[in-house]
Amino acid sequence: MTLTQIFTGFSQAKEQLTATEAESKQFKLCLDQILKDIDEWTRAIQRQREDYESAVQTIDSPTGNNDEALRELETARAKPDGARRRLRIVQHERDRLAAQTADLAMQFCVPLKKVEEARGGFVATPRYELELDTFSAGRLIAQCLVTFRDKEGLQARNQELLSVVRELSAAREELNTQRSWLRPVDN
Repeated sequence: MTLTQIFTGFSQAKEQLTATEAESKQFKLCLDQILKDIDEWTRAIQRQREDYESAVQTIDSPTGNNDEALRELETARAKPDGARRRLRIVQHERDRLAAQTADLAMQFCVPLKKVEEARGGFVATPRYELELDTFSAGRLIAQCLVTFRDKEGLQARNQELLSVVRELSAAREELNTQRSWLRPVDN
């Protein structure tokens, strides 16, 4: 090989090296630009994600408040129902106690009337006896089961009432058993 050929080969190699270095620089610049773009996109995506999470929290907060408000509304709706139920129970108890008081008054009036008649005094017909002339179940019960003339009569009525209570309890248990058989089974 001659010196010219070597110089020509050297020049060509140097040109290729220069071209390769320029190309490498160009690739490095492109790669740096790509990394810079990726970094910017990452920050933009991170901001969007934070904005999204903030929006989700903003949306979930009223939804949670709505759920809580619905629970409070249901509780508030249940309170009047419970109050109505308690009112019915108290009214029923009041009526029961009023009837019991009237029955006790009648129970004492009959023996007092008997004592007064035995003393020979004037006995006016009590108001409840005048009212018993008209027929109703409550008045019939009062006339037949509440009043008594002596201890034996009271004991006999207690036995009658005890037998009626037992029959009613048995009937109630039978009815409850039948209802439990008829109630559909939830799956």
